[in-house]
Amino acid sequence: MKNGLRDWQLLEEQPATLGDNLLQGTALLSRYRPKKGQQVYQYQAVFLLDEKKTLIFTLSSQQAFTDAQRQWLDDCLKSFHF
Repeated sequence: MKNGLRDWQLLEEQPATLGDNLLQGTALLSRYRPKKGQQVYQYQAVFLLDEKKTLIFTLSSQQAFTDAQRQWLDDCLKSFHF
């Protein structure tokens, strides 16, 4: 990621669960600068479905995420059904 996105930083990494324990994955909180003076924050949840498929949920913002925004994505993940 660091090579493709300017000033990319991993801020946090933690386990993530999809649905009612359907899949285990990883939640990533990161930040990068697409242009001078701009910042983009991303909260991503990544789940490997098989060797060729990955399911990624992404929430992006120009400001750091609030606890309520992060909780919203966590709630979306918990409500997921195949």
